[in-house]
Amino acid sequence: MAEQVTENTNEKEQKKAQGTTNPVCQRLLSLKQASKYLGRGEDSMRELIYARVFPVIQEGERSKIWLDISDLDSWVEKKKHFV
Repeated sequence: MAEQVTENTNEKEQKKAQGTTNPVCQRLLSLKQASKYLGRGEDSMRELIYARVFPVIQEGERSKIWLDISDLDSWVEKKKHFV
């Protein structure tokens, strides 16, 4: 029984290290995370949000801003082109 508990704990630790414990939690990114994801500054991301390039999720007027990673990926796909 102790071996089974140890095995389950090791599996959980491996999944946590791989980031697969809760795949939904990374769907929404904070402004800071989104700016790092796209390699842009936070002020640049705010400008894109205010220009209505990205929709956001925000509970109250002064609450934290969340961005959907699929919107970020879609924007990157639209910006791709050959040189």
